[in-house]
Amino acid sequence: MPFTSLHLQPIKPSLPQWNSLATDDMCAWSSEIFDAHVRSAVRAILNEDSFRHDARELLAEQQAQRSEMKALRHEWKRRCKELEEQLNALTGATESMRLDVEELRLQTVGPPTPPPPPAKISPVAPTSTLLPQHTLMPPSSGVDPPLPVRVATLADAVPEVWEDRLVKRVQQLIADSEERWLQRVQGEIVQPVLEHVRRLMSAHQSMIETVVESRCAQFETYVDRGRHGWEVQVAELRSRVSSLRGDMHRALKDLCQNLNMACPGL
Repeated sequence: MPFTSLHLQPIKPSLPQWNSLATDDMCAWSSEIFDAHVRSAVRAILNEDSFRHDARELLAEQQAQRSEMKALRHEWKRRCKELEEQLNALTGATESMRLDVEELRLQTVGPPTPPPPPAKISPVAPTSTLLPQHTLMPPSSGVDPPLPVRVATLADAVPEVWEDRLVKRVQQLIADSEERWLQRVQGEIVQPVLEHVRRLMSAHQSMIETVVESRCAQFETYVDRGRHGWEVQVAELRSRVSSLRGDMHRALKDLCQNLNMACPGL
């Protein structure tokens, strides 16, 4: 409030408008009232306690926000580390399963099973046919040959091509089973876990960005509000100083006129 709008009060130290006083009332002014008026104006100019208090509050709020953001960053790092540990454990389980499948495949591969022996085997082949040396023939008599002779005859009768085909077939079955199980593990375990981890990371990133943007917006709003308040206070202080300057000029001018009228020789 400018000083020109004040009225003279005997108790308060504030002064009324200088040009509203008569010439005869100038003698009623005392040095105490004038000193109080000047001191109140200087106190209003030098009053920086509110500014310092606002600056301390702003600094404390900034430090609190920094500590909160640091704690939030540590928390998200801990959660990401837990997710990485789970993913590593899942990768280890998948590798162990693959090794188990490989071990099972190696255990499954073995010597081929010979075909079932016929009822009776004749060790002697007729001369009328052009068959190999160990050709299976119907029994020529009711007496069976010894067991070692039968086993040797069966082993010689099984072609090597059958063994190769059997080994290839077993290897193909094991490879198909291993590929099928690996695809199943990849499709049912690894891919869903990776997609879930990606979704979690995306959600966490978006949440962090939202929190940071909201905190930045709040801080900008607080700074703008404080700056507006400081601008209002500075404008009010400038108006008070200009009003005080005008009042002082008018008072000195009136004093000079009164002195010239009272003592023209001065």
